[in-house]
Amino acid sequence: MMQNNPPQLTKKSDRHHRVFFDALIAFIFIAGINLPLIVPLLKINPTPIYDKLSKRQFDLQEWGLNTDEFNFYYKNNFGFRQSLIRFLGQLMFNVFQVSPSHKVQLGNNGWLFLKSQDAIEGYRRLYPFEDEQLDEWQKMLEARHQFCAELGIPYIFVIAPNKETIYGKELPAYLSPIDNPSRLDQLIARLQETNSPVQIVDLRGALFDASQNHRTYHRTDTHWNFFGAYVGYTQIAKKLNQIGIPVDASPLHKIRIKRETAQGGDLARMMGLKQDITEERLLLDLSDLCVATHEDGSPLIMEDLDISNDSVGVTLCPQAKIDKAVVFHDSFGKALSPYLASQVKRTRFMRMRSNQFDPNLVKVEQPDFVIQELVERRLFNREPNFKEFDD
Repeated sequence: MMQNNPPQLTKKSDRHHRVFFDALIAFIFIAGINLPLIVPLLKINPTPIYDKLSKRQFDLQEWGLNTDEFNFYYKNNFGFRQSLIRFLGQLMFNVFQVSPSHKVQLGNNGWLFLKSQDAIEGYRRLYPFEDEQLDEWQKMLEARHQFCAELGIPYIFVIAPNKETIYGKELPAYLSPIDNPSRLDQLIARLQETNSPVQIVDLRGALFDASQNHRTYHRTDTHWNFFGAYVGYTQIAKKLNQIGIPVDASPLHKIRIKRETAQGGDLARMMGLKQDITEERLLLDLSDLCVATHEDGSPLIMEDLDISNDSVGVTLCPQAKIDKAVVFHDSFGKALSPYLASQVKRTRFMRMRSNQFDPNLVKVEQPDFVIQELVERRLFNREPNFKEFDD
């Protein structure tokens, strides 16, 4: 019985194929190493960096051996870096279904969570406060309260909950909390047990309840959205009214919400997939609030997604009832600022690193109240600061 064997390549044909593939590999290699020369001719930007970063020129004599500056230059001038990061991110996220970044934890239903800055460890309650640590936090907060009280100014300490605290159900089951109190639970309990005069606002219950109706945090960002920030504002307003400072806040059921699709937030950016993962933003109708402006009259920039590092600065709202306020805040304070600014004629927003406080600013401003907002994870990775009262 005769078999139909496949035709065999001749030596000549095989040699032609090898030559072709060798030439192709050589062409790809030569094209790759010459891309920096080809790209300017094609008018392609090989190092697109985000608008929020400033591109700087590398000057070895000026910077010397400053590795931070060199790393900044190298990362933002490496040809096609963002494109390569994006390709790797797409491959890992879409094909292998793992996070392209060690800073990002993949959750359920498209949720992303911050894996760095002890966010996951804090959610799991792995390391509760020691008594000595609680002593230090209490001393710091009471020192700030006392400083403001001596000037006749109320001091209010606000903790913005971690995203994991409100949406922990969207984390993998193996990251569930263990049977320990959270550091925020411990701090609040300590202040209550010792009858501390510190006014602390716990937003967790209100945010959790509100999240049953609308999302209060972004899926692709570490921060709360405008609705979540407004929920937080209502609780701050409640506290201010309790101490005799008149602040308005519309009930949540009267808030009108508009939705829009935007690029992903900071967690999507960390994975190199900001352009590939979308986020549904919740925008609030603020027509019943005073629309505050910056000190120069320019509109107040509204930020709740992939938030920049710049401070809000001074805001003005001439028709407001309260004269002055000072707000020390971190990145969570950006989305909160339009609501607070709408209630005060002049508000000085100061974005502070970690949990810092500026007594000299309070002395100069002489505000009607001081708010200090701090994200919950700072209780885990920042030590109390007492240097602010050094002469």
